[in-house]
Amino acid sequence: MKRLNPPSANLTKPTIEGLISPTSGREEIRDSEVNGLVLRITSTGSKSWCVYRRVKGGEPVRITLGNARDITPTVARIHAKKIVSDLALGIAPEKKKPLKAKADEARERKQQTLEALALAYVDFQKTRGRISYRDAQNIFKNHLIERAPKLSSKPAADVTAVEISDLLREVKEAGKDRTANKLRSYLAAAYSIAIKSETSHEYPVAFKHFGVKRNPVADTQADKSADKADKNPLRLAELRAYWRAIENAPGLEGAMLRLHLLTGGQRIEQLTRLKAQDTSEESITLYDSKGRGHVTRTHVVPLTARARESLNELNRGVEYLMSRSGKKPIEATGLSRVAQKFATSEGFQLKRIRSGVETLLAERGVNEETRGRLQSHGITGVQSKHYNAHDYMPEKLAALQLLEAALTGTDAKVIAIRAAG
Repeated sequence: MKRLNPPSANLTKPTIEGLISPTSGREEIRDSEVNGLVLRITSTGSKSWCVYRRVKGGEPVRITLGNARDITPTVARIHAKKIVSDLALGIAPEKKKPLKAKADEARERKQQTLEALALAYVDFQKTRGRISYRDAQNIFKNHLIERAPKLSSKPAADVTAVEISDLLREVKEAGKDRTANKLRSYLAAAYSIAIKSETSHEYPVAFKHFGVKRNPVADTQADKSADKADKNPLRLAELRAYWRAIENAPGLEGAMLRLHLLTGGQRIEQLTRLKAQDTSEESITLYDSKGRGHVTRTHVVPLTARARESLNELNRGVEYLMSRSGKKPIEATGLSRVAQKFATSEGFQLKRIRSGVETLLAERGVNEETRGRLQSHGITGVQSKHYNAHDYMPEKLAALQLLEAALTGTDAKVIAIRAAG
């Protein structure tokens, strides 16, 4: 009989959902990331995780972890790596004690670690399309898993506020005040989801298995001084100097930087994910997932003639335009490093362009509503959210034309936009 599924695969959640049940008996697919981790599929549609390895100096053993519906691939890999490591040392786990068995509840509790909760949160944010999952992943790796391995391996339900506070203090004392606050925020969100999963079907059942009843992060304090807005915008002279540096810069890098500036300093994380399918001669469409809730807002930005030229340089028959290969978008940090090559002033940072553009437009009389719509600030108020259907494209385009004129020094020929009111 022809095999329906591959013998091995990167077993992500979408991949698992797409696997086909055999007509009879069972079938096993090996995980390509963790040697020994296997997904077992039966003819009834059941999909479960198990580890199949040989004990050092002994017989092969098979350890069942549990149902793939309840255990995410990330959590399964964490357990599998621990089991494989034990087997390599000649330590054989007790047989016939699956992860979900009542007799093994104590062991399950030990496996539902803070690290597992953090990685489950990263997986969840990724499936929701949140760009921030990369930032959370890096912060958890560098400042939780590697910095505090003992705390990371502790059951998430047993972690205390004091332990979280000590970790945050250590990160802050390493000179990373802002990172400490972000770590706190991501951990608080992970615990909040675990608690809500008890009564809400909105969240994956995997969070429910952590048995979290309280949020220890909620009892800690954020460092408010580290979250102050960065009010250090590039001034007009600095923006003009930067424009002169990138105006004729050759290749993809120059086109990327010009598009970023000429579209009003859009959020770097959103612009770098621009796809060819989301562009036209008149505009580009970005996706704004920043803020509360699960709804991703579309953000349409009009194009001036010069911005369209830069876009055309990038639109070369590839999927991702802000990319060297076209297959994978350039990282936000990567684009920032590119911009540093053209830095024209001390302390130059690409993120300062966004506040610089807003400051410039405010000084030239562009009203707050238009500036907010152009840079996709949060839309507030019942009237704006539910009744105002105007797309503000003419106003946004006029603001970008004013910006371009200011950058090129031809703004004296442009009629300034009057402030509303």
